[in-house]
Amino acid sequence: MNSYLNDAKHFLCKCSVLISDEMSEQATLDATLFFAVGIERLLKAILCDLNPVFVYVDQSFKNVAPLLYKMRLVSSAQPNKEFAKQPDSKVISFRLALLRTKEFSATTHKYYNTLFSLSEARDVILHRELRGLDLEKAKALLANFLPISQDYAQERGISLPELIGEEIHGLEFLTNQYRADLPTKVEKKLQYYRDRWKRRRNDPSQSERLKHLFQTYTDLEACGHAECPACGNIAVFSMEADFDYSDGQRYPVGVYPTALCCPFCGFYTNDGAEMDHLKLHEVFYQHEEM
Repeated sequence: MNSYLNDAKHFLCKCSVLISDEMSEQATLDATLFFAVGIERLLKAILCDLNPVFVYVDQSFKNVAPLLYKMRLVSSAQPNKEFAKQPDSKVISFRLALLRTKEFSATTHKYYNTLFSLSEARDVILHRELRGLDLEKAKALLANFLPISQDYAQERGISLPELIGEEIHGLEFLTNQYRADLPTKVEKKLQYYRDRWKRRRNDPSQSERLKHLFQTYTDLEACGHAECPACGNIAVFSMEADFDYSDGQRYPVGVYPTALCCPFCGFYTNDGAEMDHLKLHEVFYQHEEM
């Protein structure tokens, strides 16, 4: 068992005992952070199983060979020739691990946008004022803890208590509170905007505005755009680029969809669970690769 999986279990167990339907502000903050750190370790555990090199920022042979196989180097091995004298042990970020893992893990692929939202909550807790964290959104993220953990446990071939501990009595209630009616909630939202589009399309006062929108959006490249799940017109993704640093240089490591907005019917979502349900990340990355 790789050490990242052991680390993941440690933090996920700490999270599970804090979750309940009556969490205090402090418990919500702590549980969100433990959830995020546990998932980050789990993503890196998946990458390590594929190839332990994948978790390092500098993946060159000169750097990773002494990091991973120091005990196997012969006494005559010379630093600064084939091997770094001071190898860089820096590992990749949560978001880059998420981006790399989604093609190898069905669970990561399924909850991609939810996990991205979790990474954003983690950044707020660690790097910004705590009042910047929306506690209700944090609780909604924690409502995903049980189904995500169940799917990862099954994917890893281990039992749920082995992954998150025995204290799971409060988890189902919170999950049901926020997620039980998710498909119904999303469908009602889509129907609202479908009806809104019908009214706008048949409203003479909207004709010039809609004509301008069609002219503006029809010829745009596919990247960054998608078919609106409500009205079928062109909707626009909001995107966030993630950067990392190496040798004093800043470089982009990935682009992530954070929201979808339709200028025609007004549909908008930046909710990770809604975006996962609508499989919007699949559409985003299909167009990005074109």
